Amino acid sequence: MAYELVAHNIDVSIVQPGGYPTDIWENSTALSAKLKERLSEDHLKAYPAMTARMGGGGGGSNQKTDPMDIPRATASMIAMEAGSRPLRKAVHPVLRPQEPINDISAQQQRALAAMSPMGDAIKAVLD
Repeated sequence: MAYELVAHNIDVSIVQPGGYPTDIWENSTALSAKLKERLSEDHLKAYPAMTARMGGGGGGSNQKTDPMDIPRATASMIAMEAGSRPLRKAVHPVLRPQEPINDISAQQQRALAAMSPMGDAIKAVLD
């Protein structure tokens, strides 16, 4: 959409939130524990590294997060001058694993732009 609308001076941005407080880890622990109870001894022995952790909890983040980071990031991008808004905005106080992926994606899109009829639009969005 960003590539299609750049010619009309319309910015498109994607807010990419990281991990925020939910019950995902607690739910995963409870469901894994139930699954582990149903496993045969053969399955438990066949995959000891995986089954040892099942139902044991963990995996959650101890980082302090604030769900209001997302609307604040959105508001800050809205307040930016038109044409200067980023295509993607990773939002998390600490972990932003999507940033290297975004960088590689932008590099690949720039490389493909030279071969595409939308090359100028792609360059306008990414640069």
